[in-house]
Amino acid sequence: MSGVHLSNCLFPYSGAGVTFRVAGEGLLLVEGPDRVFGFRGLPRDVVGAIEAMAPGRSLAEAEATVETRHLALLHRQLEDLLRRFALVVGIGTEAGLVALLEPASPRVRFPRSLAPPTGGELLSRFASLRRDGSALVLESPLAHARLVVHGVEAVALLARLTGPCDLGQISSTGAPWTGPLCNVLRGSGFLTSATRDGGTAEDDDLSLGSWEFHDLLFHTRSRLGRHAFPMGGLYPFPEVPPPPASRALPEGRRIVLDTPDRALLAGRDPSLSAVVDARRSIREYGDEPLSLPDLGEFLFRVARITRRRTAEVQVHSTTVTMEFAHRPFPSGGALYETEFYVAVARCQGLVPGLYFYAPAEHALILLEEDPAKLGPLLADASRCTGVPVEALQVEIVVSARFRRMSWKYRGMAYSAILKHVGGIYELMYLAASAMGLAPCALGIGNPDLLADLTGTDPFEEGSVGEFLLGSSRVIPDP
Repeated sequence: MSGVHLSNCLFPYSGAGVTFRVAGEGLLLVEGPDRVFGFRGLPRDVVGAIEAMAPGRSLAEAEATVETRHLALLHRQLEDLLRRFALVVGIGTEAGLVALLEPASPRVRFPRSLAPPTGGELLSRFASLRRDGSALVLESPLAHARLVVHGVEAVALLARLTGPCDLGQISSTGAPWTGPLCNVLRGSGFLTSATRDGGTAEDDDLSLGSWEFHDLLFHTRSRLGRHAFPMGGLYPFPEVPPPPASRALPEGRRIVLDTPDRALLAGRDPSLSAVVDARRSIREYGDEPLSLPDLGEFLFRVARITRRRTAEVQVHSTTVTMEFAHRPFPSGGALYETEFYVAVARCQGLVPGLYFYAPAEHALILLEEDPAKLGPLLADASRCTGVPVEALQVEIVVSARFRRMSWKYRGMAYSAILKHVGGIYELMYLAASAMGLAPCALGIGNPDLLADLTGTDPFEEGSVGEFLLGSSRVIPDP
C-alpha cells in the first residue's frame, strides 16, 4: 500500500477547543481552552496547510498544497501538534471516519508511513474496548494514544485481531482504510506479534509477562505519563456538598474503652529504633487471648480522632466550609476517609462479634454477634495468613468512604486510599510492636463480606485493608 493511499485515509485536524491561526509571516498560533503557543519560522505553505485543516480534509489534500521539499517539515509539525495534544487524526475515507486517534501522552507518534508486515499480529492482551460517554474507545496501558471507534466495520476488524492475522493480507483485501487503521493500531502500541509456540511477544517479555491486565491498567491510569485524563485535587463534583469528616455512628450497644494515659505510654514505650527493628508479622499467639484494655490501647494509638477543625475551602468559584477530623496517620488532603471495624473471635472482656470503632468517643459499637455470620470473614483471614481459624483472636478491617476522596481528587482517589492503607499498616505494626502484641497485615480481603455484615453499599464504603492482632507468644527484641 502506498504512502499516498495512507495520506488519503488520514484526516488530521485540531483537537476539541483548539484553533490554528496565522498571526504573522511564518507564525502559526495555536489557541486552546487553557493555553496558547505558537511556531515561528515556518514556510508559508506549511502554515497555510495546517491552518486549513478541518474535519473531512485529508492529509493528502494538505500535502498537495505544500512544496515537496517541505513535506517532511509538515509531517514533523503535525507530530509536534499531536504530541502537544492540539491535533487528532481521523482514519477513514471521504465517505466517513471509522476511527479517531487521540493523543494520550507526549510520546505519541503521527502515522506517517506504513510499516511492513511482520507476520501474525493480534491485539495486545492489555487492550480494552469500552464505552466512554457516547463513544466506544480502544485503550491500552502500553499505548500512548487511544482510538475512538466510529463504526461496526472497525469493531469487526478488532474482532478479527483477537487471533494472529497477516496485516498485509487484511490490508490488501479490505476497505481502503483497513491498512491505515492496522498501521495506526501497530504504531500506537495496540498490537503484539504471535510467536511460533502459540504465545505472544509481550508475554515472552519478562517485564510485561509478569503483569496482569488490571494491575498494569491501574498503575498507568493512576499516575502521570500514559493518559491525558485530568488528575489531582480538581473537585469534580462542586455541586454536591462535601461528605462529612466522619460517618454517622451506627446503632448498637456501646462499649466505652479506657483512655490510656499518654504520659505513661511515652515513658513505657521502647525507642522508635527498637520498635522499627522489632517490627515483623507474627502468626503465633499466646495462650491467653488479647485483652480488652490492650485492644482499646491499640485502637487509641492508631485510629482515634486527635482533633477536629473546620476550614474554608475554595472549590472553583465557590467557598465551601469543610469539617476535618484528624487521626494519628497521614491522609491526603487531611480527608481521613478510612473507618475501622473490629471482628472479634477471642478477646478477654469482649463477646465475639463485629464492632465499629467510634473514633471520637473511643468506643466500640456492637453490630453483629452471630458467630455464623462472622465465619466467612474470619475464614478468609485464616486462608490468607495460614493461621488456623480457631486460633484467630481479632481482625481489624479498614474501610474507605470512597466519596470523601473522589469529591476532591480525580484520577487518583483510589490510588491515594491504598497509600493511606499502607501508612495505617505501618502504624499498626509499630504500635503492636511497642505493646508486645502479635500483628499481621493481610494482602487481600472481600468487601462484600463486610457489606453483608454492616448493610452498607460496598461502592459507597468498602473494605480496603485487613489486619490480624493477637497476644504474642514471641517477645520482640528490646
